[in-house]
Amino acid sequence: MPLSYLCSELRNNSCQVLNGDTSKCAIRCIEMRKRQYVKHKKQKNYIMINYSIYIASSKPGTKKADITDTKAYGAAQIHDKLTFDQFCQHIAEHNSPFSKGTIQGILTDAMTCLREQLLAGNSVNLGPLGSFHNELSCAPAKTTDDFNASYIKAVNVCWSPGKDFKNLRDEAQFQLVASRKAQADAIEVIRNEDTIQGLE
Repeated sequence: MPLSYLCSELRNNSCQVLNGDTSKCAIRCIEMRKRQYVKHKKQKNYIMINYSIYIASSKPGTKKADITDTKAYGAAQIHDKLTFDQFCQHIAEHNSPFSKGTIQGILTDAMTCLREQLLAGNSVNLGPLGSFHNELSCAPAKTTDDFNASYIKAVNVCWSPGKDFKNLRDEAQFQLVASRKAQADAIEVIRNEDTIQGLE
């Protein structure tokens, strides 16, 4: 079960169910979230983006010692990480006429050809997915006469999202979860044998 399914109220000890007893709250909410997670795993159409809230300077780039004003922001929390194999399996299960192995082969060939075209200096437009092109990272030369290919330190591949990927906000649904620190603190409570008896 992903850590993001821990009770978000542990973030600020605001659980009202068990009168602020953090250890008991952790036990109750962990079990509740486990049941919710199993339920959501069975719902193939379930779509949700987890996020947590953090405090930061209202002026990005300000040194910590110079921060005078802060604001609350949201940060996306990754729900799960799919491997290439898992992603191909996911595609195959979407009423695809192709097997996972066939999809893996097609995507592998597509990536090989995309890399080949980028190395040839071309941009590649993949429709709704977007386009791919190169950008160079260079060390500076004193003059244009001095500059040559040896000053090029990296060729970076850039992705410009297509219409289906420019902004997912209108279709997204959100779930507030605990911050990573709060999740780690809750896990520590779960592992404390002096606090929680009989839980492996």
